[in-house]
Amino acid sequence: VPSFHTSLRPPLLLKRHKRAAGLILRSQNFAASLAELISTAAKSSGEASSIFTGFGQISCKMCDDIKLTMSAAWHGPSAIPRKSKPTAGGCLDFELKFDEDSRFGAWVEVKRSNPRQLKWAVTLSDTPENDLGWGVSLRRGSEGAPERIQLEGFLNLHLGQNATLQPGVMFNLDGRRCAPALVFRSSWFL
Repeated sequence: VPSFHTSLRPPLLLKRHKRAAGLILRSQNFAASLAELISTAAKSSGEASSIFTGFGQISCKMCDDIKLTMSAAWHGPSAIPRKSKPTAGGCLDFELKFDEDSRFGAWVEVKRSNPRQLKWAVTLSDTPENDLGWGVSLRRGSEGAPERIQLEGFLNLHLGQNATLQPGVMFNLDGRRCAPALVFRSSWFL
């Protein structure tokens, strides 16, 4: 089941890649990056084929602590989309950080094989390091259930500097059915 933390980024941006090359241009309040990521996938015939993912990101620090980040990725069987090997899909990701602890994010992902089946999420959180925090997420689509809508809310409790507890509630809406669940996450650092 996807969680709040996986709702922060599109699934395409969470995939692991074996090789990558990129370029970053950076100034005091602005950064731009381009990268090509390469992963392998097994075909039904048993042989491996390369999947290329192009990635671009622009980050701009505005007044005070506000930072806007926009990312995009597209993937397919070749580094440059062509008519014979079209792009398989892509995603757009926006994140607005108000300070180190507060963020608003939204993303959308589409696959060329079924463009009507959009995956998307909207998230809002405030998780200060030494205080009570919270977060909410509304998400549509997962690998197993593309029509499922998921709503999650949690509290962020810090237990000293090395431990965090996140009790929460999640609702999975699948058509007319609603399945509530209690969620409990913890992070420990030694």
